Amino acid sequence: MSDTSDKIFGARRRAHGLRIAGDMRISTKRTATMQRLLLVDDDSATRGLLHSALAMEGYEVHDADCGDEALRMLDRERPDVVLTDLIMPGVDGVDLCKAIRANAELEDAVIIALTGGDYPEALSGLCDVFLRKPVNIERLIDTLEQLEASKFLNETPVSHDLRW
Repeated sequence: MSDTSDKIFGARRRAHGLRIAGDMRISTKRTATMQRLLLVDDDSATRGLLHSALAMEGYEVHDADCGDEALRMLDRERPDVVLTDLIMPGVDGVDLCKAIRANAELEDAVIIALTGGDYPEALSGLCDVFLRKPVNIERLIDTLEQLEASKFLNETPVSHDLRW
């Protein structure tokens, strides 16, 4: 691992329970509610960087290089989170978001839209989070953790038998 990537990911790995033994890095398995991600971006460099960072955090990451491929993967992968670029050839990110929202089996999927431009009005009500490119990895991971905590809190039954 390069010195730069170690600076970027080193503190976060230590904070999230990655043990480092010599050159071997052993990741702790995520047992969280939002672990399966579908990453959709036509830019291979962005896709590779995000895939590596998210995999290091323990997420199960599946890649698609276009919206058409993502549509084919949705039924098979059943992602908890879809991270999608908005500007892609063929099925773009907005159309992908519309397709996800129209699919009742994916109604609980979180959609994070990524783009280098401004927030498009056509995206209104379709995505849960909008992030500008270049993506700040720390912010993305913090956002995923906040969404995960929120989902966990909303799904956890409340006990009325509280004792002090």
